[in-house]
Amino acid sequence: MSIPPFLSHESSIGPSSGEDFYNPKLRQFPEPARLCWMKFLGAGEDGFVIQAKADTSLFAVKFFYHSKPPPTRPFPCHSLPRPGRYWALERECRTASLLAIIQTTSRRRVESGRPVVHINPEPKTDSDAIANLKIFSSESFGNENTHSDRREPFTLNVHINQCFGWLELPRQAVLHLLNLQRPKDYVLVPQLQRAYGLDDSERCFAVVYEYVPEGDLDPEIVQRHLDFFYLAGFALMPFREENWRGNVLVDHSDLIPPQSLLWWKPHYGRMEIGWYVEELRKWSA
Repeated sequence: MSIPPFLSHESSIGPSSGEDFYNPKLRQFPEPARLCWMKFLGAGEDGFVIQAKADTSLFAVKFFYHSKPPPTRPFPCHSLPRPGRYWALERECRTASLLAIIQTTSRRRVESGRPVVHINPEPKTDSDAIANLKIFSSESFGNENTHSDRREPFTLNVHINQCFGWLELPRQAVLHLLNLQRPKDYVLVPQLQRAYGLDDSERCFAVVYEYVPEGDLDPEIVQRHLDFFYLAGFALMPFREENWRGNVLVDHSDLIPPQSLLWWKPHYGRMEIGWYVEELRKWSA
């Protein structure tokens, strides 16, 4: 059976046979039958998450409500079609693939004794964003222009939630799994009600991430992550504390890659965590 163009049948184990920066594809999680399903973790706008275990490793597996792209509608006064809503599966897989490229390149830089990259510290346009993202990718490894007046040294010092690839299960198997794992008092939550309305595809796609335990947020560490995502060219959705665990962003749908048609310049810029902390203090006072 065919798969969407942003997925690859290549196993996520071992080095990739090739990386396409402009058309990133997420590799496949090997041997999904090894997963032992543990417990339901939660549901959101795009899907629901179940904890799983394989050997001694814990994973968070995010199942998406829609295995098909949303219907398109024409732009007003134009004949070009546009999506009615972003396809969550595509956005998250593209983003996870790009972040995997960055992680691989970062490890290579550290191993070679050259962990520093030189980037534009104040990217503003889509061209700026793509140029910075490309610097983080393996395409630029060992081939950076470090003499540009617009570039400054940067060292990656954040923890990116590792993605282990995608998997697919029959729709009925996913619904059965959901019935077994969800808490009994969770049925009235609208997001979970949508889960039972999975589109009529015969299969359901999921993305496998490392499991990150719950933990308090440190504003300084979170700000470092937000700064990295901005400098790497990603537009960020409004900050939501529930999408973070232990100072790690666990919901990658909060990130919009600069190659995406939904990346929008007015939404691109450095996000400050300070205002959010102040609002929390006001509410808790």
